[in-house]
Parts: sequence; structure tokens; C-alpha cells
Amino acid sequence: MSREVKVYNILGEEIGTFSFPDSEINRATLYYAVRVHLYNMHPKTASTKTRGMVRGGGRKPWRQKGTGRARHGSIRSPIWKGGGVVFGPHPRDVRLVLPKKVKRRALVSALIDKIDNNQLILVEDLNIEEPKTKRAIEVLNNLGITSSCLVALEDLNNNFVLAVRNVPHVEVKAINEISPYDILRHNYLLTTTSVLEGLKERVISVG
Repeated sequence: MSREVKVYNILGEEIGTFSFPDSEINRATLYYAVRVHLYNMHPKTASTKTRGMVRGGGRKPWRQKGTGRARHGSIRSPIWKGGGVVFGPHPRDVRLVLPKKVKRRALVSALIDKIDNNQLILVEDLNIEEPKTKRAIEVLNNLGITSSCLVALEDLNNNFVLAVRNVPHVEVKAINEISPYDILRHNYLLTTTSVLEGLKERVISVG
């Protein structure tokens, strides 16, 4: 079985349909894909200094006996103000990784979600004559896109990409860089039949 997606031209006129493999939306897989993406977005760069890194403390602060005070060997001790930190965080490379099959299944679920909600806008091509923002906005309006939109393309060197750079609610990404999180965080996904055909080939083997 397959789901039929309407295909439009840049004037907003329906010119055909595209068959996409039917599949159930796996919410659990989507959840884990988004969680991994958000976790990996934040670099683990928090850092503290140990007693070997802080400044000072080269000599014993006072003699061992006879002062009436507790014995200390260094002002860099963690119990001193300005001393080192015990078991503090340090920069590390800890990234979560999803298996390839899970990534593909999450991508399929995200695409099916957009299809079910009529938020996948499929066009034959996105070629415009001049890289004018006004012209790009006209194309978006023709297609009924008035809120946040992810544009997925193979080639980012075209007039449409240049034209939408100043449109605040539109983000353009290469097809090999998009993730389920990118698709879900935008209200619309705008792409071409050739790009969706490529995605279809990538996810067709998902069991």
C-alpha cells in the first residue's frame, strides 16, 4: 500500500500525485530520535579546576605544630576558598548514537506525520527566475505556507535558496542533513519530487 501526496507547481496548481510507501507512525522511535538530537546539540564543555590546576599553594601555609590551628599542606586543597574542585565536570565527548535502522524508521514516521496532517508540500521544482525575496514569498503564499517551513533540497545553489534567506520562518537544509527533529519542529516541509524520491529509496528497506 502507499499514500498519495499531491504535487504542485510554484503557482500552487495541482499537477499530479506522488506515491509514498504507507507505514504506521512509530511515536516511541520519534521520541528517541528527538531526544538524541537535542542531547547532542549541547556540547559538554563545562569545566572546573582540580587542586593541581588552581593558582598558588606552592608552600605549606603554616608550620605543622604549635600554632593551635588545624594542619594544612596547601591552600589549593578543596576545603579552602579558591581551592580545587573535587569530582567537578570536565569537557568530554559523550554523544548518543541511534542505529541506522532506527534513524530511518524515525525519518519515515516524521514524513508520514506530515503527510497525514497535509503539511508536506510537494512541488515539481523550485526554480525561480531571480533571487528576489518578494518572489519567494509569492511562491510560499501560492502553496499555502504562512508559518514555519523547512525546505529540503539537493542543490542549495539556486535562486530560491538565495531568495528565502531573509524570510524569518523559513529554514533551508540539504536533504542529507535533515533529521526527524528538523521535520517535526517546523509546521511545513517543502520539497521536490526528486528529493522525495531519493528519500523514498533510502527508507524503502525499513522493516
